[in-house]
Amino acid sequence: MLIQPLLNPQYKIFLDNDGVHLINENKKIHLQQDIYKLIIPLINGKRTTDEIVKALENIIPAAQVFYAIMLMKNEGYLLETNGSRPEVTAYWADQNLDYLQIEKHVKNTQLNIHNFSDLKHETLKFRLKNYGFILEETSNFDIVLVDDYLQEQLEEFNLRSLKLNRPWILAKPTGSTIWIGPVFRPNDTACWECLAHRLRINLSESYYLQSSGDDSNQLMFSPIGLPSTIEMALNMLTTETIKAIVHTNDYILNSNILTFNLNTYNSQLHRLTKRPQCLRCGNKKNNPPSPIILKSNTNYFTLENGHRSSMPQETLQKYKHLVSPITGIIQSLERASSNGGVHVYTAGQNLAMQQIEYRNNIELTFTKNLKQRHLRSFSGGKGINDIQAKVSALCEAAERYSGVYRGDEYKIITSFKELGHKAIHPNNCMNFSDYQYKNRNLLNKGKKWSHIIPHPFEENEEISWTPLWSLTEKTFKYIPTSYCYYGYTDSQNKIYCIGNSNGSAAGNTVEEAIFQGFLELVERDAVAIWWYNRIKRPIVEFKSFNIEYINNLHEYYRTVDREMWILDITHDLNIPTFVAISRNFKQPKEDIIFGFGTHIDAKIALVRAVTEMNQFYVLLPFKDNKDGEFDQDILNWWNTANLENQPHLKPEISMPRKKITDYPIINSQDILKDLQYCKSQIERQGMEILVLDQTRPDIGLPVVKVIIPGMRHFWNNFAPGRLYDVPIKMGWLKQSLKEKSLNPVMMFI
Repeated sequence: MLIQPLLNPQYKIFLDNDGVHLINENKKIHLQQDIYKLIIPLINGKRTTDEIVKALENIIPAAQVFYAIMLMKNEGYLLETNGSRPEVTAYWADQNLDYLQIEKHVKNTQLNIHNFSDLKHETLKFRLKNYGFILEETSNFDIVLVDDYLQEQLEEFNLRSLKLNRPWILAKPTGSTIWIGPVFRPNDTACWECLAHRLRINLSESYYLQSSGDDSNQLMFSPIGLPSTIEMALNMLTTETIKAIVHTNDYILNSNILTFNLNTYNSQLHRLTKRPQCLRCGNKKNNPPSPIILKSNTNYFTLENGHRSSMPQETLQKYKHLVSPITGIIQSLERASSNGGVHVYTAGQNLAMQQIEYRNNIELTFTKNLKQRHLRSFSGGKGINDIQAKVSALCEAAERYSGVYRGDEYKIITSFKELGHKAIHPNNCMNFSDYQYKNRNLLNKGKKWSHIIPHPFEENEEISWTPLWSLTEKTFKYIPTSYCYYGYTDSQNKIYCIGNSNGSAAGNTVEEAIFQGFLELVERDAVAIWWYNRIKRPIVEFKSFNIEYINNLHEYYRTVDREMWILDITHDLNIPTFVAISRNFKQPKEDIIFGFGTHIDAKIALVRAVTEMNQFYVLLPFKDNKDGEFDQDILNWWNTANLENQPHLKPEISMPRKKITDYPIINSQDILKDLQYCKSQIERQGMEILVLDQTRPDIGLPVVKVIIPGMRHFWNNFAPGRLYDVPIKMGWLKQSLKEKSLNPVMMFI
């Protein structure tokens, strides 16, 4: 109960015949009961509650007066008179803080300001002392000022704070955007190294230049600012410091950075996640993986989502905090298509390509890749509606992030010979031919990373190996770490493997991720066999599928002078696989685009093919830019490819059109059963499925890499095997092609 009540000064009070009206900048309150009309005029910050009760004793029972005052206090209409200015008490009350409690915490807190910036901070000192803080070298809470959240002094300061178990708040009062927070609380919240990890990813180009060894490239944010803007930032910091000291556990900046843009007046909270694997504040144990035990998953079947265990809206809500240019793994989700029927999103740079190019220094430079427009330069997503495309982009970006080698992954150092039957020879996965290895220096000249042929593997050399769980043999097998992760090499002099995203996938569950990764392997394998053998395949009568989205898309393409058709390239695994193709039928240059799709449900495979084609389509408006930033392979394709010189893109008219009735209906309502069906198709061909769980504990979204030795990527992997054998087995060719007779146009997406 309030001892000496005071009307909250944030409210204007009006009394009339209808009761009492309290109005502030955000809301209006109407107290209708007559009791409030009698009590409120007596509240002046001087009378005690007992005196108010006494004054009304002949009119209202004491219990009712006490109860009414308690209700108004609980709603924030009344405050305790505590000797401070009423507006100060009211502000803190609005923050759910009691001024007397604040005073108590202030008296028990010794602050120290560590200024690593170029600014003078007298305003901050003055404000803090004015609140009653004691500024001492020996502190129990620190304030750190910087011009850049990656300043080198912060690493040592973070280590010291962790050792002393001392909380601190970080702030950047300079620049066009003010940064305040987070509050680092050892053992409870993320540490600065957790934050720096994300910042280095999001500022990757700057960080690359900083780490290149050239001091002239030290990129720090410019400490710009006006005295007025800096003073405003320091005043904000003072307020947040008080909140941080009083709200120890539930303070919002314990897990967020607040940014305020002085140009746009936009403020944002950027959520920071504690990294369990952080080398400074996390669990440093690097334990071997556990066997992957597959579980039953309810399958929410919808055409636009495929077989998923959660709807896209749920996935976006759960993982949207991963999108932030500061603390996220995805800087932004941006719609790349303007047409309402073409839904494509980008989600920042493809981390797989960045890591390979600047760490391994193969052919392309890091900075070139950052600017070049290529279908794989950015993580992206597609769908038949906006939400699905957005979630698809988010999940692909999370998948790429999770596949980058960070240094905390479990691996062993040994040789192929020593591992014996537990080892998978890397070329059983890469499938380079003897000719390619012997002529690699010539063949690699001028090629981008996806077409680079690595050094021939040496079986006696000790390298890093990563364990993968064999779903087929129920045991761990080992594959070189450099094939399993982006950006890892055992030696800069000899690179035996280059990691790629084939078979990598994210999902709401591990089972879902494995299913999606498996489908990608089947798709790429079928595409490679069709593309390099230049096999003509039957057209799909897509109207028989009665999919409104595809019918509408077909009509849209007609309005922009494009025709569209779909080929069936399903091969010996009997999992529907399609290629959607479109060309301009009015221009000499046909600007041919295509996309692929695979799924056990033919309808979903069809949708995936056309939506992937849409990702190619959104690049067309940029092809005539003269900025030198467009992928040359795509430009060459658009400048030279047509149906005459690429006859395998045309349907085989002698073969019957494929209709929906030609495909089995497989809809188990359980992703586990879907996986078991897929597994049986692989094992019938004498192959095994290997799975690496790449899920990162700071992300939470399940990510796996699925590997099936012997299956083909659709890049230039020309070793003997399925590429030559399947067309004969399927009766598509009478005899296998020689390597030199394969399609000279390497798959470029």
